[in-house]
Amino acid sequence: MMPSSLNAILRPARIATMLSLGYLLPSLFYIFASSTLTSDITSDPETAANIEMLKGSLFVIVSAMLIGGLSYWMLNLVQRRQSDSQRLREALLSAERRATTGLLSASVAHDARNELAVLKSNHQVLVRNPNLSPEDLEDLYNDQALAIERLEALTNRLVQNCRSSIGNSSQQANISELIRQATTALRTHTKLRNVDLRRTLPDELLLKTFPILIHQIVINLVLNAAEAIDAADVKEGVVEVIARSEEDQVIIEVHDNGPGIPEDLREAIFDAFVSTKAEGNGLGLISVRACALSHEGDVEIGTSPLGGALVRVTLNPVGDAPFDSSRFRRAILAASA
Repeated sequence: MMPSSLNAILRPARIATMLSLGYLLPSLFYIFASSTLTSDITSDPETAANIEMLKGSLFVIVSAMLIGGLSYWMLNLVQRRQSDSQRLREALLSAERRATTGLLSASVAHDARNELAVLKSNHQVLVRNPNLSPEDLEDLYNDQALAIERLEALTNRLVQNCRSSIGNSSQQANISELIRQATTALRTHTKLRNVDLRRTLPDELLLKTFPILIHQIVINLVLNAAEAIDAADVKEGVVEVIARSEEDQVIIEVHDNGPGIPEDLREAIFDAFVSTKAEGNGLGLISVRACALSHEGDVEIGTSPLGGALVRVTLNPVGDAPFDSSRFRRAILAASA
């Protein structure tokens, strides 16, 4: 079978050759036949010259008409195809926007559900333990306040996705402190009750960022790890969050001792609605990659020294411009390609 690229070159060449022969052969026949007929009709040079002039004029007129008609047909065909292509592009763009909006909305809803789970877990702790110390109560209330703030920011992101960007500005933040906040809030989550959640963080790890995106990265990765451990029925689950700096970059790693992610799934795992968990929807890692790409970073999957999965997120400092939601669209489309 001929390669498509070679066929794309030869097909126009064949058509051009057929058109050329379709013009050349009748023209040669006309010239030969008319010259033979002229010599048979008259031997007078003046009459022959007049006939040749008339014959040449007719040839030019007919050729011009044929070329004009063929040119009109081809230009009209090209114009129709351009119009069809434009309509197709518009239809594809419209479908792409609808699909992306749906996936982005599902991704935001996934992150919002995580925040609601934190609130629900804290509420259950308060109900079941009415005699908590003032210090514990203050920690729970602070966790709830932070979860509500993040939930509000996620809701705003979903609403403002209809516009071109999110209005929140970047800021110089201590990534270690953001990770501490996120993991502290997760300690009461039902999925982490039997998991040893560890942190290996420097005291200060500065990066210009959008803080809510760091929370989304940590919460999604920790919950993914905890769910994998639970699904594999690991008795003593361990999830460890490690952060460090490399030159101007910040590296966040989440390790676990679950079943890990098979090598043949490490790229497909970023596709929408693909998950290694029976009840997973695959949106958590899409959200993580989108957050990484908003920092001109990336996400890698590996094997942890703990025996399970290692997810490494590389982050670069963001600029001063407001967060552009098109980065999330590009991340989602790239993941779904």
